[in-house]
Amino acid sequence: DSMDVQVPNSFIAVDPSTLRDTLVEHCRDFQEKLCMLLNEMAKKELFDIYDIIAANKDTIMIKPTDPDELGAALEKLEELQKRGREIESQFDPIEQKYKMLEKEQVNVTDDEKEKLENMRSQWAEFKILMSKADKMLDKSKASIKEGLEASYQEFQSSLASKRQEWDETKPKGAPKPGAGLPHALQFLEKWAEILADFQYREGRIKYGLNIFNIDPAPNADLECMLKEEELLKLIWGLTQEWDNQYETWRTTRVVLTDTVAMGSAAFEFTKKLHKAGKDPTMKSWGCRADLDQRVKDFKATMPLIEGLKDSAMRPRHWRGLKELIDMDFDHEAEDFNLDKTMTLGLAAHSDNILDMVDTAGKERQIEEGLVVVADAWKNINLDMIPIKDGHYKLRASEDVNLALEE
Repeated sequence: DSMDVQVPNSFIAVDPSTLRDTLVEHCRDFQEKLCMLLNEMAKKELFDIYDIIAANKDTIMIKPTDPDELGAALEKLEELQKRGREIESQFDPIEQKYKMLEKEQVNVTDDEKEKLENMRSQWAEFKILMSKADKMLDKSKASIKEGLEASYQEFQSSLASKRQEWDETKPKGAPKPGAGLPHALQFLEKWAEILADFQYREGRIKYGLNIFNIDPAPNADLECMLKEEELLKLIWGLTQEWDNQYETWRTTRVVLTDTVAMGSAAFEFTKKLHKAGKDPTMKSWGCRADLDQRVKDFKATMPLIEGLKDSAMRPRHWRGLKELIDMDFDHEAEDFNLDKTMTLGLAAHSDNILDMVDTAGKERQIEEGLVVVADAWKNINLDMIPIKDGHYKLRASEDVNLALEE
């Protein structure tokens, strides 16, 4: 500062002292800010270590009571042990930072000095605590593993009992009066909750056993019930779909029945039913066979209804039909509808009914032919001429010859 900074010249004198002072002041400000930044960095790194200790010293010694708590505790301890190696590698750099601050005569707080002095010892105590926590978790693992194995045995036993109940009550047979679709849907709703609970319990047990590197095989009973549940949902869902569709048709009068549209819809439904019924498990189920038969009977009834709509059917044919099926009904009544024909079981007599309809058609042709003949002969005059002994003969006539030829 006392250095003479004046520079003589032949005609002027330059004095850069003001510039020098400004530069010195800037350098001091930069040095001060740099030290403050270094202090902030060192303080954060130091305090972070104490924060980790404070946040975990009490919790890591809490004894877990179930697999979830054990898994979380093991994961947390593993993370602390891994992070601990990183923390220990920070000790020297932190101490070096504070030595630089001391060298630059930066005042640090007493709290920082105390924490810096005790940093290594505090961490050493925390490492001892982590070691104790590790041993405590080992003991907890043994007791929790034993509990899990017992729970798994109880789970399998409970599931086997439910499997027996499932096999005895599942709605796989042909529907009985009062125990059809509504009963099946109620059953599936009830068991959906039961099976979901078993899946949840199995998942919990598997999660716990995975902690001990134990991977139990899938439970055959549960897998079987879940598969059959899906198949039951499928077949009873199709049953509900068919029932809903049939409900829109059932009151349609026979004379107004659109057999082409109904037959086409039944054909498309049959494709879905056959696709669903490919599973070997479902093929033996009565509910599937019942639905299949109902649809077959419906499709078989369509051509019969189309035939019965024919005006060729005379009262004598209807009497013959009633005798054939041994049931009485009024084919001209308002309630002679699709549902009535299905109730009559016409499909069981399809060949005979189709023959009857075919006969009615042929008889109508004969009747129409007779009408034509009667009309033709009604307008022809027959001219008779006498012959010997009081006998007569028909005079030849072009109209008669033409009528006979036709």
